[in-house]
Amino acid sequence: MYLTKFPSWDIATSTSPDHSYDGVMAYSYAKRGQVILAEECAKLHPEIQWMSAHPGWTLTSAVEDAFGDEMKYLEPMRNPWEGAEGLTWLMGEKNGGGGKLVNGALYLDRETQVKHMAGPFFSEVSLRRIVRGK
Repeated sequence: MYLTKFPSWDIATSTSPDHSYDGVMAYSYAKRGQVILAEECAKLHPEIQWMSAHPGWTLTSAVEDAFGDEMKYLEPMRNPWEGAEGLTWLMGEKNGGGGKLVNGALYLDRETQVKHMAGPFFSEVSLRRIVRGK
């Protein structure tokens, strides 16, 4: 998801006649959308815990298909069990982790992560800047 901001709806859904389908970008748009959705739902319904999660670079057929020989740059890769561990931990935390979980956050390895980065040094930016492209 760090590859891009969320585009216009017709590009994200591959319905724009001006853009051909790109599987890596479609996946990036879907992941970016999940993060934005969790943030917005946390604002609208703070009584419910809304979070998104990243399994880390996990050796799956989808990663192999997307990156091929370039996959070596993602090493060390996790096996599927390792990739699933953090996600299952997050789902299993009772009562929001005893108040430890951050509503609307992105989690990787049981810790919150930066969600929005931009610029030459990938500095944090606001959601408004990402969504509106400003």
